Amino acid sequence: MPAINLLPKSEFDTSTTGRVVNWLLTTFRYLVILVELIVIVGFIARFWLDVVHANLDDQIKENTQVISSYQNFEQNFRTTKTKLQLVSELISQPKTSSLISDINNRLPEGLTLIKIDNTPEKINIEGIALQEQLIAQLITNLKELEQLQNIKLTRLDSEANSIYIKFAIEQSFLTEVEP
Repeated sequence: MPAINLLPKSEFDTSTTGRVVNWLLTTFRYLVILVELIVIVGFIARFWLDVVHANLDDQIKENTQVISSYQNFEQNFRTTKTKLQLVSELISQPKTSSLISDINNRLPEGLTLIKIDNTPEKINIEGIALQEQLIAQLITNLKELEQLQNIKLTRLDSEANSIYIKFAIEQSFLTEVEP
């Protein structure tokens, strides 16, 4: 059977200084082990955080592509929304709404309006026609409207490779006419 010796081997182990030194060595040994464990956990966490960072970068790239793919739709949507707001403003003005309706009812067949620019003082119409007679007919029809005066043909031209004649007509409002 082995012999167990419970007596200290030297007097230094039993002295106060010896016990303090022994306690310090034991405590610092545990502290070193604890610090090594923290460093190992930090080292392993770095790899995990690198993977998370790479995944987030991939998600950002994918979401950026999705958002940029909707850019054309968003632009069309905003343009359409702006146009609808303008149309609703024009419709809400009874004078303009009825005048545009009257102009539209007096359009000859073969004549297309491209732009109607309405200001408080005047209205400008731009369009295309197949023949000059259609433009003359439109001016005659517009002269029948009570709300308009000073109807002038401000532009008349045709391009060499087009069958259409472009025109612009400017008219001023006579007075404020109630609808």
